[in-house]
Amino acid sequence: MITSVQPEWEPERAYDTLKIAKRLLPDEPKHKLNILGDVLGLSEEARRLTGGKPHSALYDAVLTALLLRHFAREHPERIDDHMKNAEIMAGRRGRAKRDAQHRRNRELRKQFRSDQNAQ
Repeated sequence: MITSVQPEWEPERAYDTLKIAKRLLPDEPKHKLNILGDVLGLSEEARRLTGGKPHSALYDAVLTALLLRHFAREHPERIDDHMKNAEIMAGRRGRAKRDAQHRRNRELRKQFRSDQNAQ
């Protein structure tokens, strides 16, 4: 969204909080942002800070930050590993790198299948 108005902007890093939530809260039946906000008691703070409601950009961004802060406070010994595992590449360079990795993985799978069939 930001790059639509600032095309040259690229974040240094981006993290997928869904991946972190699934690892830190494996027993939760759903890991949607608003559900986790309610379960962890963060939704009211997001409403208070933003004056907004779920699915508005500012509210969702603030709730995501509150969720990440909650995870860091509740699981300080594990958050670094989870952050590393949840890091995603951002921006055009990241997409290009991710696409290249997907192509490489497809080629490796294709080669593996070919080798299996040859045996």
